Amino acid sequence: MRGQGPFRLVPVAAAALCAGCFSWPRLSEPDPDVETRIRCYEELLAAHPLLYPVHAGLGRAWLDRARETHDPKDLARARAALHRSIELQPNADAFQGLAAVENFAHRFDRALDWGCLAACAMPWDRTVTATIVESHLGLGEVTEAAALVERRAGEPPSFQIEEARGLVQAAQGRAEEAAAAFLRAATLAHAQGLGTAAFRAELRAADLWLDAHRPERAEPLLQAAGRRAPSNQLLWIRAAEWMDTRSEWDVALSCYGLLLCEGGGGPELNARAFRLARLLRDESAARLHFNNVENWARRTLELGEVYPLETLATLYADAGVRTDEARRLARQNLLFKRDASAWELARRLGVAQ
Repeated sequence: MRGQGPFRLVPVAAAALCAGCFSWPRLSEPDPDVETRIRCYEELLAAHPLLYPVHAGLGRAWLDRARETHDPKDLARARAALHRSIELQPNADAFQGLAAVENFAHRFDRALDWGCLAACAMPWDRTVTATIVESHLGLGEVTEAAALVERRAGEPPSFQIEEARGLVQAAQGRAEEAAAAFLRAATLAHAQGLGTAAFRAELRAADLWLDAHRPERAEPLLQAAGRRAPSNQLLWIRAAEWMDTRSEWDVALSCYGLLLCEGGGGPELNARAFRLARLLRDESAARLHFNNVENWARRTLELGEVYPLETLATLYADAGVRTDEARRLARQNLLFKRDASAWELARRLGVAQ
């Protein structure tokens, strides 16, 4: 089966993270549920093309596929299906879907507009609130995002709001509180039988400590997530990042390469692999990963998307090439995305406004 062979070659040091929890398994295939959902929705619409809820469901499925493939054409398909749903009958599900699409696309202003429409139609739905929080954070509007996650009197706790609260606290630099909020979200999601949401929240908590270069704090969180979904690609991407933060660069680079062969991670993982290859003076690998990121970013930008702007500018900055273009890209990125990472890149390149 795909993935078993290569993972037998992973150095034993990589398994230290998972000692006592799980062994290196075969990675999961791209989510079969996404492909099944797309096929079922399309078959239903072939027979009944005017069913607006089915168009909305199809749009969400295409968005989930875009998250896996990083293919801008999948994102365009998601938009088209959701807009078609609204053309047939304006509805909250499609509004919410378009808010999620535009958040993914880094068109946070547009996402906020769609999110507000969804909130007007479904003021009780905290998933919509969480989507709006993401839009505000993308725009650097942390105060506005924080106001949305304040505890309401008498409101029962929800995993959506706890997760959104964690994102706000992370943006405020309150890592301990953010990690606690993510773990509360995981507990609440698990209690509702929402294993995928619980897994995602635990990974978010681990991400906090990986970003802070605190692998010892991330380790138990990754182990907990591994008990939920030991063969999930996202888990193994984080495991490779864990080795990266421990300065086990050769092992981490090998794992990044294997994960990319399995189809996981996409341009972000290529960018990480490029950085490590440069550190290890593996110019052949560095050139390969550089070209993969650049080709993806340029192709996606040519199709009118803006979410690769920061990735491409960072790539050029890390490589020390095309500095003028990197500055232009970073400046353009601030037109759409104004969170901490966007401003940090702009300051790094001397274009902060």
